[in-house]
Parts: sequence; C-alpha cells; structure tokens
Amino acid sequence: MKKWIMLLGMIASAHASTQFEACHYDKQEMSAVVCYGPAELNGTVVKGDVKVVGALTANDISAGSITVSGSAELKNVHVNGAVNIEGFLHAHNTEFNQSISIAAADVILNHSTVRGAITINEAKDRPTVQIQCGSIIAGSISFVGLAGTVQVAGDSIVQGNVNNGTIEFVDRECD
Repeated sequence: MKKWIMLLGMIASAHASTQFEACHYDKQEMSAVVCYGPAELNGTVVKGDVKVVGALTANDISAGSITVSGSAELKNVHVNGAVNIEGFLHAHNTEFNQSISIAAADVILNHSTVRGAITINEAKDRPTVQIQCGSIIAGSISFVGLAGTVQVAGDSIVQGNVNNGTIEFVDRECD
C-alpha cells in the first residue's frame, strides 16, 4: 500500500498537461505543457516541451524546449533545448542553451544569453533585434526574408556574424 501512495504522489507532482483554453501554472513540476490558448507559467519546472498556441508569459521557469505560435514574454527563464517563436520575443534575464528561431520583426534580449544562433524569419516588416544590458549571443544572427538590424547596447556581445543584416551600436539605459 505504501508503494502505491508513493507512486501516486510522484505521478501527481510530475504530470503532463494539455488544455484547450487559457493555461495558468504556478510553482509546479510538469513533464510537459501543451496549451491551445494563452499560457502563463510562474515558478514552474517543465522537464520536457512547452508548446503554446497563443501568447506565452513565463516568469521564473525552466523548460526542456519552447515552441510558441504567438508572442513570448520571458523573465528569469532557463531553456535547455530549442526555442521556436512565431511572434515577438521579449526576454529578460533568460538563458537559452541552444539556438532560437523567431518569425517576427521584434526581438528584445535584456540581460540574456543565447548559447547558439538566432534565426529571424520575417517577410512583412524589417526586423530589429535589440541585444542589451549585458546580453551575450554566442552564435550568429541570421535574417531570412527581409534584411534586418541588430542593435547592440552597453556591454552586450554578439560573438558570431550578422547575416543578411546590419549591426548598430546604440546607447540605452539598462533596468
């Protein structure tokens, strides 16, 4: 009987969730998250994939990978795997351990690290990537479609090349 109770406790603390409406998770450990609607994750550990069809707002989370068909606002986030966003990306104090791919014209990285490349695919508006406040990009930044602009502020660093775009050094105040 004791073994069954322990097993049920483990299943309850690390489960996968699929929802067809707005999702909200606070201080949970999950194996995966799939939301068909906007999602808000706070203090959540997701060992596998986070997949959202809608906007994602994440604060103090870690995830295996992130795929969003919508915008993403990330704060204090750690992602071990691939990141694919089909909307704007605003990241603050976020660590991406692999490459990220974004289909949008607006990317802001504040106090953040990307240990891979950044690919921006935008065909409608000229894309701008803002790298600021000590952010570090270990790989290249490539613009597919329209040529883009990378704005580097403060003590931020882009270690790779900028492909199909230009780089500008700008003054910005950090928060």
